[in-house]
Amino acid sequence: MSGEHSAETLLTLAELRPSAVKLLTRTDGGKPDGEPLTEFTSQVLSLGTPGLVAAGVLNASACALLAEEMGRQGRTVVAVLSRVVPWRHEGGVAINAILSAYVAHNPRQALTWIEREVTEGRAEGLARGFGERLIFCVESAGLLGGRSSDEVVAAYLEAFFDGLGA
Repeated sequence: MSGEHSAETLLTLAELRPSAVKLLTRTDGGKPDGEPLTEFTSQVLSLGTPGLVAAGVLNASACALLAEEMGRQGRTVVAVLSRVVPWRHEGGVAINAILSAYVAHNPRQALTWIEREVTEGRAEGLARGFGERLIFCVESAGLLGGRSSDEVVAAYLEAFFDGLGA
């Protein structure tokens, strides 16, 4: 898996790992505005565009996990995400475009969308939206697979980060 990503992305993912782990193993009752989501958002933003790229890669992997559980392709998961009413806003559309590019194996297009969001002053919404969708995809995969959230989160985090060598 590490051959798919640049050295910069791999290093950024390693830096993002602690807040991603905290986000997915949160103990705040799953509040959407809880401290782990805020911490994840802040960490992504502090890493700049590479942080947003890494968060996008993490999300694309979570989409793949959910797609596998659904017996579908990643683009189906992105289509499902686009139907979540609270995420139907300009930033949500951009996130869906970014995830669509990643699941189509087009990271250059994903970067173009990310850079546009940064230029237009929407980086914070992008980072937060990536955190929300990460939770949704990983936890939904557990629900569909009849496994506990803790079990799926642990397996996902281990497979993703250990697969990267991060």
